[in-house]
Amino acid sequence: MKRARTSLTAALAVVAVAVSAPAQVPDHLKCYKVKDPQAKATYTADLGGLVEEPGCTIKVPAIMACVPATKTNVTPTPPGGGGTGTPNAFGCYKIKCPKATLPALQLNDQFGSRLVTPSTPKLLCAPVAPTTTTTTTTAASTTTTTMGPTTHTVEVGVALRYSPSTLMIHTGDTVTWIFETSAHTVTSGTNCVASPNGPLNGSATFSFTFTTPGVFPYFCAVDSHCQLGETGSVTVQ
Repeated sequence: MKRARTSLTAALAVVAVAVSAPAQVPDHLKCYKVKDPQAKATYTADLGGLVEEPGCTIKVPAIMACVPATKTNVTPTPPGGGGTGTPNAFGCYKIKCPKATLPALQLNDQFGSRLVTPSTPKLLCAPVAPTTTTTTTTAASTTTTTMGPTTHTVEVGVALRYSPSTLMIHTGDTVTWIFETSAHTVTSGTNCVASPNGPLNGSATFSFTFTTPGVFPYFCAVDSHCQLGETGSVTVQ
């Protein structure tokens, strides 16, 4: 039998997130059609997924970019519970949103580095709840190695985004925000409103050690940067 060949258009994920409440996790994907200036090219690859599919074709430039997103105020209440977090499988649904001015997105991937221009959002992808399975295990001796505190870095001011915009860390870990450009802040708060008791407040490169678990959202308080998507969060386990 001839091997099935699958035509695949490269879809690129760009990290950006809007945090609407401390408990909200940006575990959805919001996808935009983009105008990508990258030169046309064709690549082949063996892809996994639902099945192994060797000899797939990847066509550049990109036609869509997906960003992490939250979903709130859903009416009526959906009947299912759904999943959360990544990695996960996603079900993607057509969406229609009011017209908005969208910032350019910086795409840095295997196929090049460039700014792409998004247009209308087309899909919202929701995480699928994992299948429940029952397994039987045999007790065995194990050795547990405890890792020490880790330092994580976040770049500030790249195309009105934090990179990465979401972090999952452990109690005792330190996060350092590195300011690539000026005229940005890291300010504790949600919905673009500063929290007076928030632990994060910096306008130049700084570090903070998280000693308590929880979700710590923050945003850029300069001009309308927050409304344009310059938001982030740190989840401490």
